[in-house]
Amino acid sequence: MEQNQKPHTVALFTEVAPKYEFLNAVMTAGLDRRWRQSMLNICESALGRRPDSALDLATGTGDVARMMATRWPNTKVVGTDPTAAMLVVAKNKAGLPKTPLAFRRIEWREGVAERIDVPNESVDVVTIAFGFRNVAEAQRQKAAEEALRVLRPGGVFAILELGLPRAKILRGVYRFLLRYGMPRFAGLFAPRAAYDYLAQSILDFPMPENVKKMLSRAGFLAFAPRPMSSGMTWLYLGKKPNRDV
Repeated sequence: MEQNQKPHTVALFTEVAPKYEFLNAVMTAGLDRRWRQSMLNICESALGRRPDSALDLATGTGDVARMMATRWPNTKVVGTDPTAAMLVVAKNKAGLPKTPLAFRRIEWREGVAERIDVPNESVDVVTIAFGFRNVAEAQRQKAAEEALRVLRPGGVFAILELGLPRAKILRGVYRFLLRYGMPRFAGLFAPRAAYDYLAQSILDFPMPENVKKMLSRAGFLAFAPRPMSSGMTWLYLGKKPNRDV
């Protein structure tokens, strides 16, 4: 396990890898795919064109990487994750019969967000969907700085992360479901400990304005955090300044 990875997360995600996409879809009523698609729509709009290269950090079972390859068939797509078991599922899904040929060109690598094994200024878009909270708190600033390093000038960094709804009445219900409902339901299909951890990690994640400040400190032109589904999920976007800025 990488030293900077949160304790036990690799082991936890190894256990849930076979059911990960199924549980995400069920527990979000299928909204997770819509959120990911929206993230890519906004990335392309912010970049102003289709990217030549794209990197998905904490790719898990490869959902975003496959979306990238479908949306941008001529783009070089790389998906990285610290959990080997997740990448095995990702590779298997990309290699299924009748899958698009673009899936076969995705490059899968083990790696962590705070130490990206990619050359300086070689990528147009970097994404991390529902994985930034799993980066150790002390390493999140480093992860943002690494994203800036690998992006070309004008490139875009997107963080898609679960959060708490803005409305107080919804927030209370959501907290209850996170603490008690989600782990119990997920425990019917996968080890409950993983989802106890995931629920707590959502509750512990910084407020949106603090994530924006972190992107600014890293050197990004940070956009206002964008709530999705009443704040159940948030999109954080940073753009690397062009050289003449």
